[in-house]
Amino acid sequence: PAPARARPAASRRVLVADDNRGAAEGLGLLLRLGGHETRVAHDGHAALAAAAEFRPDVALLDIGMPGLDGYEVALRLRAMPGGEALRLV
Repeated sequence: PAPARARPAASRRVLVADDNRGAAEGLGLLLRLGGHETRVAHDGHAALAAAAEFRPDVALLDIGMPGLDGYEVALRLRAMPGGEALRLV
């Protein structure tokens, strides 16, 4: 018999922020292939700008970005309208 297929996960709007361009783009592509809508940013300021426009459900943040690190980005995302519901990773 054919193997049972897992139900696909609900599509999410995902923001990926990482100064390692290859890692960020690769993760963004993987998420898109999984059916999610994604935006990729390569620094903290770009991540905040993308979040304001894109309104993600989930944000995957690199902690060690130069300039504005992931911790500061997380604090600022939480302070945005609707930020309390944003899932941060």
